[in-house]
Order: sequence, then C-alpha cells, then structure tokens
Amino acid sequence: MAGFYHPEWLVLLFVLPVIYAWYLRETKRKKQEAMVFSHIGFMKTALAGRTGSVRPRLLLFITLASIGCIILGLADPHIPLEQTKEGVNVILVMDISGSMLATDYQPNRI
Repeated sequence: MAGFYHPEWLVLLFVLPVIYAWYLRETKRKKQEAMVFSHIGFMKTALAGRTGSVRPRLLLFITLASIGCIILGLADPHIPLEQTKEGVNVILVMDISGSMLATDYQPNRI
C-alpha cells in the first residue's frame, strides 16, 4: 500500500484553495475600485480581465499546481517493495587507463 513518509506536509495543500479565493476576491475588489475611480485609463487596465484574457488565471493555476507538486514531494510518497532480497553485491573494476602503465610497482599497476 502506498503512503507518505512525512504526511504532515499534506496539510499545506489546504492553503492552495485559500490562495485562489484570495486572488478572486482581490480581482473583484480591483474591478469595483476601478468603477468608483473616474480615470478612464485606470478602468481599462482594471477591467482588462473581462475581455477574456486567460493569461493571469492560467499563470495562477500553473503556480498553484507547482506549489502543490512541491508539497507532495516534501511529503515523500513511497510504494514499499514487497520482494526484498538480502545479499551482497560484488563488483570487479579494472582501470586500464594510461596512468596505470607506470612502473613504480613491480611488475606494473595493472
């Protein structure tokens, strides 16, 4: 069965919807303030999201997904292996580079 080594990190996933709700509230507040303020240029920039621009919201979703992936990584998910075998690995390594041709040891280093 899969699990997490540090499940306490998963509590931070509850912060992501809070950040999204805060973003929506601030966007709505900015639009309302633009309506009260009489400068037409300010209204155009504040109401730019109404024209269908999905870029700011897409960047927010990408950022929130990245933060979610980091939080999941910090929780350290694992799938335990059921077949564990005990044993010893033996590895034979031979260095046949040019430095091993030195004759300081008899007959040679190789």
